[in-house]
Amino acid sequence: MKSFLQYLLEQNTEASDRPDWLFRVDHTPLSADTKEYEIDETGNSGNAGANHGELRGSITRQHGLFADELHKVVPYIAGRDLPFVFTTASPDSKAGHSVYFRLRDRETIAARRPIISTFSSQGWKKLPSGEWFYAGKKTPKPVSVEVIDDPILAIEKHMKINWTDDLDAVRKQYSEGEHPGIQDITVNGGSPAQKNSEHIYQYEKF
Repeated sequence: MKSFLQYLLEQNTEASDRPDWLFRVDHTPLSADTKEYEIDETGNSGNAGANHGELRGSITRQHGLFADELHKVVPYIAGRDLPFVFTTASPDSKAGHSVYFRLRDRETIAARRPIISTFSSQGWKKLPSGEWFYAGKKTPKPVSVEVIDDPILAIEKHMKINWTDDLDAVRKQYSEGEHPGIQDITVNGGSPAQKNSEHIYQYEKF
């Protein structure tokens, strides 16, 4: 039997700039109240009141919730506290998306039970960073909420997993030169103090 999430994905169309559905991965249930964020003019953000050296230009404070397209949130099934390197394939590439994790984190990832929430994209605004943001003090009602019993299998359904003993070497490899077939490269530092992942580079969106 298909899950409701699978049903939504089959109905979704990627032809529009606004997807039908947005997704969010958490490792604890969503609160009824949203958090307050500081968001700069490029769409970078951080929890309000914290010291965010990466924020630039005009900064506003807003209560709300972040979500994104499924393939962009899938790596976070592993947890925001674990480092990874995620490569997004170009639309015309046959390579597909790929993520690199440290081999020593495999058991930690497998033991987790993350939660994926699906939202209608109506009422959400796309930030310059590419992320989607719902402005409001109350969390919007998700269309579905599912607990992921097998995190590694869930990730593998959407992208190739590469296990490595040297994630720094992988990051260095992708930070140098161009990589045909790859549209975007994201590095998650795995530090609680690092709210945003680092984009090494990003090709123009098609």
